[in-house]
Amino acid sequence: MATAPDTDFAPTSHKGLTYPFGGAEPEVGGTMQVAPGIDWVRLHIPGPLRHVNCWLLADTQGDALVDTGMNTAAARDAWKAIFNGPKADTRINRMIGTHFHPDHIGLAGWMCDHHSAPLIMTRAEWLTARMLAADARDSVPQEMLAFWRGAGWDAAQIDHATAKGWAGFRKIITPLPLSYTRIEDGDTLTIGTRDWRVVTGSGHSPEHACLYDEAGGILIAGDQVLPRISPNVSLGVTEPGADPLGEWFASIAKLKTLPADLLVLPGHGDPFTGLHTRLDA
Repeated sequence: MATAPDTDFAPTSHKGLTYPFGGAEPEVGGTMQVAPGIDWVRLHIPGPLRHVNCWLLADTQGDALVDTGMNTAAARDAWKAIFNGPKADTRINRMIGTHFHPDHIGLAGWMCDHHSAPLIMTRAEWLTARMLAADARDSVPQEMLAFWRGAGWDAAQIDHATAKGWAGFRKIITPLPLSYTRIEDGDTLTIGTRDWRVVTGSGHSPEHACLYDEAGGILIAGDQVLPRISPNVSLGVTEPGADPLGEWFASIAKLKTLPADLLVLPGHGDPFTGLHTRLDA
């Protein structure tokens, strides 16, 4: 079922952040409105994060969807319940991916196929997803083994990782469309009555897209800003000479140019206010 903003929600606070909906969250297979024309979907994912947030944005002919969850039976069942329930009369007319990680675009191909919707991403995120999905070799590459050794892994750790095989990415996403629509920093996406400016960041991923509604005071942050944990910032084998931490700090400085009082809609965790407090933490 769908729920709407309720003035009876009791906001809570923690470490300088305010959570305007308290502990309320959408039920599995349902949606919860966080602002006019913005519905929150929460999907289970394996692992310690436990869930990922997706956002349905009311548009002129259907809804635009930001992120999809991972390619799991549970996530597909949840979406089917949503499209047979609170969104039974709604089609997805645009599929927007914040970044290439499979918990965010794992069902993007499935969603695009089901709704005949275009995929919208930044170029680096789409190309990275396509590259990883196309790497179908059976054994772990020698470059990866050398990378692990250089990082200080011992033989037991390498054996454990090698036993998992390679090409895991393509197993947890549905095939992406062969074409996409590119967005880049500074672009504006008009979705319904809202204008969303694309604000890119990196460090967690190469060209992560946040969406900023200046008039409404809302930031769809994906994984660039999370309320209670720091996003994973790590070096990968594809670019071992990169400086992801430096890129991350530059992205923090960029996001701090946005207003401090935005309602932040994160990829994991609950919606919150206190953007600058979180960026300074």
